[in-house]
Amino acid sequence: MEELWGDDSHISSPLGSVREGFFRYYVILSTYKTLTEEFQARMSTAIKNVEDGGECILEHVDYRSSYALLSLGISVHAASQSIIDDIIITANGIDPFLRFHFFVTNTHKPDDKEITEYLSEIE
Repeated sequence: MEELWGDDSHISSPLGSVREGFFRYYVILSTYKTLTEEFQARMSTAIKNVEDGGECILEHVDYRSSYALLSLGISVHAASQSIIDDIIITANGIDPFLRFHFFVTNTHKPDDKEITEYLSEIE
């Protein structure tokens, strides 16, 4: 392979990068309860706290009544599972509202049908 690529190695993601070294992922976090403004604020704070660790970048959040769809850049040096677990654990605190179950993909943005199917499978 060195004849083809030289000393440069390259990894990529079907959804591309948010920034160099941060691949784009879509994550669905579902709730036990209606996603109120208070819970949205707790999620935002949790995401910011995890972001401050330097291993993820929030690109966008779409809040719905029973779930949130996140677009995250996750460092190639971090495990997506660990980042998402940290967000859930931090947001839940002592009054859990997020399920410790999520949907994650780095191949496409989930459409409404796929999200509905996922949510119906876990309820």
